[in-house]
Amino acid sequence: MSGCVAVGSASTALISSSEACSFHNYVPARTAVDWVLTGRSAVLARPDPENGFSYTITKVLRGKGQMDPPPFLIDSATRTRLVQNRKDAVLFGMRENGSWVRVAYVNDDYSQALEDVVANATDWRTEDYHPERIERFSKYLGHPAPELSKLALQEIDRAPYALLSQLTSDVPVSYLAGKLRSRDAYANRPILVLLLGLNRSAEARALIDTYIDRAVDWEWAEHLGPFATALIEQQGAKGIARLDAFLTEPGQPLEKLESIVEALAITPWCRFAVHPGKDLQCPDGIRRKSSRRLCSDRAAVFATAKLGARCQP
Repeated sequence: MSGCVAVGSASTALISSSEACSFHNYVPARTAVDWVLTGRSAVLARPDPENGFSYTITKVLRGKGQMDPPPFLIDSATRTRLVQNRKDAVLFGMRENGSWVRVAYVNDDYSQALEDVVANATDWRTEDYHPERIERFSKYLGHPAPELSKLALQEIDRAPYALLSQLTSDVPVSYLAGKLRSRDAYANRPILVLLLGLNRSAEARALIDTYIDRAVDWEWAEHLGPFATALIEQQGAKGIARLDAFLTEPGQPLEKLESIVEALAITPWCRFAVHPGKDLQCPDGIRRKSSRRLCSDRAAVFATAKLGARCQP
């Protein structure tokens, strides 16, 4: 998950993509790419010509040997869609225990994206998250096929922030803002906000500024971490100075401070490394660029006690 940095134990310098952090209050499901790369099996299936309500495997993307088709009845909506679109299929993945799970509806563009995964599978399996994945799938953000656009968002959500911050694709603010207002994209809001921070438009900046201004007075600010990261990404030292209001104002909940600390941890301005027992020390350059002393006593006590971390340039 983008932006997840563990700062509590020397044995866990980074949180894996299968764990949740304060940027994400959920554990992400395996993406279609994960199933094709590391699943026990991954297949495309369509209605069986002899029984239109049962599936038959039409293509194997991962796996060997004879496989029984996924033992699911085809719901009427999916069946109608597949009948009307002869090139479409449904992607199924097989768990390690041998059970099947429906992964996604696959149209022609989605199928081409999966073929790209198969073609690069050998290289992509060499890393937990190969850098090419984010560039290949970022082009599908906002794709007319909602399943493919969703996959693109899930794939980008898996990327470490160091890769995400280098993303060259300029995602339109209209798309990001629309998804942020959508209930069905609630779980994806952290990555949507991080992408908003990479957009340099005045509209993107206004959305982030509005949230930060309001969040200062809230007792609890959901998604403050990604919004703080987006603020720093857009405004640098000025953004850090604005976050002083959270770190130095008495009475701010520790959950909000933790979100700010995590935002600082993944930005190039002030990274947190794991040094248990050490005090929180911010580089002098950061202090000079901040309107207040960023590492206040309260923030240092909080970070040292709860995170066991030290701020490094």
